[in-house]
Amino acid sequence: MSDEFVKEPRRDFHANGAAMWGEFRAAILAAAITAMAVSDCAKNEPNGGCTKDSDCKGDRICVAGGCRNPDPIPSSSGAPASAGVSSVAVPQTSAPARSGTIAEPSASARVPSFSGRIGQLAKSNKFAKFIYEHRFKVVLLDVTIPLDEFDGDQKSFLVLWERCDSLPVGEKPSSAHCVGTEYNIKKDASAEGDLFCTRGICKLSGYFAVSDFGGPNQGLMGTTLRSVRVENIGR
Repeated sequence: MSDEFVKEPRRDFHANGAAMWGEFRAAILAAAITAMAVSDCAKNEPNGGCTKDSDCKGDRICVAGGCRNPDPIPSSSGAPASAGVSSVAVPQTSAPARSGTIAEPSASARVPSFSGRIGQLAKSNKFAKFIYEHRFKVVLLDVTIPLDEFDGDQKSFLVLWERCDSLPVGEKPSSAHCVGTEYNIKKDASAEGDLFCTRGICKLSGYFAVSDFGGPNQGLMGTTLRSVRVENIGR
């Protein structure tokens, strides 16, 4: 067998090996590109957390530092009157709502909402948590508080005491023994938000921008609920 006959298969072997190595490198490169693309997509909606709705993709909203789909709109059938959190559509209309009502929502942008009866101490906790989790956002509120539990000014601010230390029996919560939050209501006559009291019940309802967190001052944190016009939501 000649040397020429032996060397020829070795040349084919090295050529085939180089081709196989080139295919392997191409496969590795393709996998790396795919991984980078997935990583870039993940950056558009961070799994590690968010600070605002625009950090989330599509109609998803930022809640408690994470992106999630909005909750479904509650049905109009009999629902319990206890306080609860949901998400509702923003009514896309410039017409003002009638006194004591909230404009009918349409299937468009959504805002977080909270409804039901609240009060002092334990009865304030869900509401306080909701407001804190939606700071610097627009929310829809429809809450009531018995007049005998109301603390504040019936038109401009509401104090909800959240926790007390050694509160004497029969004494109402105050800064002497308790900590809580003062909600300052900034109303615009043309906006969809109001605080008022009538017939033993105080009602806070409408669309509000949550802002200006501060404190504590004499046991109270402070925040502002500024009423907003429906047509300005999302702009």
